[in-house]
Amino acid sequence: MSNLRRMQMATAGQGGMEGYDLYTWGRNNYGLWGDDDSNTNQSRTLASTSANSDPGSIWSGAGGGGNSAVILLDVEGNIWSWGYKGPANGARLGLGNLSVNQINIPTKATTSGGFIDVVMSNSHSLARKDDGTLWVSGSNSSGQLGTGNTTHIYTFTQLGTDTNWDVIHAGSNTSFASKTDGTLYSCGNQGNRGILGHGSLGTAGQITSTFTEIGASMGVNWHGCKFSGSLYQMHVLVNQGTYANKIYTWGDDYNGALMRGTDQSHSGTPTAISGDWKDIGSSGYYDCAAVTNDSNGYLYTGGNN
Repeated sequence: MSNLRRMQMATAGQGGMEGYDLYTWGRNNYGLWGDDDSNTNQSRTLASTSANSDPGSIWSGAGGGGNSAVILLDVEGNIWSWGYKGPANGARLGLGNLSVNQINIPTKATTSGGFIDVVMSNSHSLARKDDGTLWVSGSNSSGQLGTGNTTHIYTFTQLGTDTNWDVIHAGSNTSFASKTDGTLYSCGNQGNRGILGHGSLGTAGQITSTFTEIGASMGVNWHGCKFSGSLYQMHVLVNQGTYANKIYTWGDDYNGALMRGTDQSHSGTPTAISGDWKDIGSSGYYDCAAVTNDSNGYLYTGGNN
């Protein structure tokens, strides 16, 4: 490959850092390549991307993206973001109340360090520090930031004082997070399909603006779980305790996306599907894929085809 522009990535480890290159391909919608090229109508097959705003920074690789934007961590535990600003003037990017439509280069959103995980959705972002605290930034129109109100937050702000947050997931105007004590919480747009998992389907326009526990009486240890959300349904793989290797699903069962067989009704209650599972994934649109936890490693899929 020729004319490659390099964005270094690394993982902190004993004896120094191991460098990696980050490559981008496809369309450059809203500056997703991160190399200060604002031409959104062009595409490329495979090329390296540079962090032009700070060529010396080394990236950890932790992060993700959503709806034409990218968010990443560097090895010092700081958050960087770029791409389409999204709702609430780019609040999900954590860069303040933006007047521009897009950010074409990776731009630092935090300077305090210590972040070990960050996730982004179409509307907001969640981040976790190594001290177990939870930080939020983004649109809060459905209470998805868990602050108890619907006020947008434009820079990463600590939520409460708890120091035992574990795995985090940012959905479509919803948030999910487990704690190290094995409990599971959600907030945001409940709607009428049960997406928050609080037992009822809810009503159109209903929101929950504080993190509320899911399945308190179920006896499931959600610590270290894996989330795989898909628009209006959730799939969660349990990795601890009596129910390890079980997948729990809830929400909208459009086209069988909850993988519960012939029962395709919506559900607000987390329910285990049959089988013993190793991994799950989703494209994000009414579907789910799961790999069996055995020597065969069979792949099963369900939902919208």
